Amino acid sequence: MRKKAKSQEAGYDIVEHVHRLSSWAASLAASQPRHRFKASAGLAIIEKAKLKEFLRNPHSAVDPTSIDSLHREWRMTVIGIATTEAPQAQFTHGIAAKLINIYFKVGLITIGNQQIKLVNALHPPIDSMVLEGLADDDRESNPVRAAFWRTRRWTRFDCKEYEEVIQKVREKLGPKTPLWKIEKFFPGHQ
Repeated sequence: MRKKAKSQEAGYDIVEHVHRLSSWAASLAASQPRHRFKASAGLAIIEKAKLKEFLRNPHSAVDPTSIDSLHREWRMTVIGIATTEAPQAQFTHGIAAKLINIYFKVGLITIGNQQIKLVNALHPPIDSMVLEGLADDDRESNPVRAAFWRTRRWTRFDCKEYEEVIQKVREKLGPKTPLWKIEKFFPGHQ
């Protein structure tokens, strides 16, 4: 018994610790009334999609300008894995993106990583509260974009719509602003 505990402890480093926390938080955030799945299924999906490798090495050779295509690959992989790990959840690109984005937000968007260009290019979590905050902020200054935010339902995003939302986020923030800054419009921290 003692040896087993010691061997489990040997593989439990800070990355494993952050991975477990990030997986749990991402699973809770992405599981929605019509798309329910357990945290254990979210953990299995994240692990099978090999997202932990990126968490372990955020200084990887991935170019920040290729994050959109990489994110699409991640979403497609997550959706494919979810068909066996959580078939009842009916993963859309919105659900997959929320799982991925919260996982990396919790795991990587920290004070210590704020200078990593790739971390600043990671997609922020998009949900109804963020979309509503964006719509409220754009109501007077950009009514067309405000209408765009108001008509989006993140749990129903297909690939094209998800990518349109991310592009609009970039337009709103400007080209040099880290994407995580869009979360100033998220009221959930209050």
